[in-house]
Amino acid sequence: NVRVDMLSIRESDNMVLAATHGRGLFYGYFENSSTIQGDINSDDIINVLDVILLVNLIIDNSSYIIQADINMDSLINILDVVLLVNNILDN
Repeated sequence: NVRVDMLSIRESDNMVLAATHGRGLFYGYFENSSTIQGDINSDDIINVLDVILLVNLIIDNSSYIIQADINMDSLINILDVVLLVNNILDN
């Protein structure tokens, strides 16, 4: 564990650089996920089909899917459905 004094990203290739206090420089590449929060079927569109799939996930008590967890509380429940519907209505 060491204090990080500077954190920077190079947007051309998503390289992240961390400058520490007394331990040197560390770098890595940030993997930018193309998945959209709420896009359950991964079609790059958030619509009523995603709401239906989310409700089915809740009813079937299916395994955890990060795209379905709209509020990022590690639970998939009716609150996620409400937030997803609000996202659709706002767009």
